[in-house]
Amino acid sequence: MNPPPNILFMITHDTGIHLGCYGEQVKTPALDDLASKGVKFNNNFSTAPQCSPSRGSMLTGLPPHQNGLMGLVNRGWNLPENNLTLPELLTNAGYHTKLVGLQHEHGDRSTLGYVDPGTKWDAPFFSRRIAKKTVKFFDKIERGKVEEPFYCKVGFFETHRPFLTGRRKRPDPEDISVPDYLPDTEEVRKELCRFYGMLKEVDCRIGQVLEDLEKRSFAKNTLVIFTTDHGWAFPRAKCTLLDPGVHTALIMHWPGMIEGGRTVNELSSGVDLLPTLCSIARANMPGELGKRLEGMNVLPLASSKIVDHGEQVTPRERVFIELTHHDSGFNPMRGIRTKKWKYIRNFAPIGKKRFEIPRDIINHPSGKTYKLVNPNYHQERPLEELYDLVHDSMESNNLATDPSHLEILSALRDQLMAYLERTADPVLEGPVPEPKKRGKLIM
Repeated sequence: MNPPPNILFMITHDTGIHLGCYGEQVKTPALDDLASKGVKFNNNFSTAPQCSPSRGSMLTGLPPHQNGLMGLVNRGWNLPENNLTLPELLTNAGYHTKLVGLQHEHGDRSTLGYVDPGTKWDAPFFSRRIAKKTVKFFDKIERGKVEEPFYCKVGFFETHRPFLTGRRKRPDPEDISVPDYLPDTEEVRKELCRFYGMLKEVDCRIGQVLEDLEKRSFAKNTLVIFTTDHGWAFPRAKCTLLDPGVHTALIMHWPGMIEGGRTVNELSSGVDLLPTLCSIARANMPGELGKRLEGMNVLPLASSKIVDHGEQVTPRERVFIELTHHDSGFNPMRGIRTKKWKYIRNFAPIGKKRFEIPRDIINHPSGKTYKLVNPNYHQERPLEELYDLVHDSMESNNLATDPSHLEILSALRDQLMAYLERTADPVLEGPVPEPKKRGKLIM
């Protein structure tokens, strides 16, 4: 039996699918190359359109309403102490678990189950330092100071607002196209270019890490994973259950095990990462956790060389998405997405607005302009939303009140409500209060 692989897990903030390999107009050479050597998941979705809840799902294999992170860590939400985490399970399986850079799952990173939780992330331009710290960790492995196998999670910040001035040349605002759901103004174009500049900075640092890894003796037995927590920080994306808020990149490269240039078009979810990594690491999951997990091992979908204990993997038919709290108070939305349909249930209004534009967006040109020019924003949200994703990729035509779609509406509603009841979602009981004690913003 081959030894379990090392795992290098890299994650960015607020990036969605805005990479060259996913068709983005600005190229990301390092990540595009990683995708060409490995597998790209085209229909991967976060469990939530915000940082802590979606990251908590990757860490625990549980949706936000079960993992304890129904809002942001800096607003007082935290993982319960009895939650088993991915690094804890891998540590128990004999892995040296290491955290480098940003995490947003707990106010105290030492509680997350890493053998080496590192120190809090470094502020502006920290991706350069994070890349150096990761390379130093590789040095320790080569010198025998850290025994294999290892699990190293590396967190990058720059693609989160405020999009600080970076070291990479930004595109010219006149040379980019603006998504149809954003107002096309000079200021919005400049804002998009600031994001692209930060994206290029992160891609450069990821490239440095990957280039160094290729020189190491342990590279051939290292599974590299890249993903992000949710969609980018623009109106009608972050903090919405629309695809720009929850559609996320997922790339995996494992030399000799995953054929290069592959794509997976089946649905996958943030809750799938824990069972996937535990399976390849041969990490045992306690029976109680196994019963609660909503995820599945997705690597067999990527390669015929990888089997899930000899069992045939049945692709997902649906993913579930949710939002409860961000920074505008109680904002309960639950959703179900298939390849063709999306159903959203809004459990409470949020005033005279269709959806939340977070504070880090509302104070910038795209947020201000969107509020002014989009009449749909200043409407109370409907109780139910239904979108035909094949014929309405913009999710602009709500079919929930269309009698001709009553059958699919009822079916998706029933599936969502059955899931919420089975997983004991507290939103079914009424308003979910925020914690009284606030947490730290920088972890």
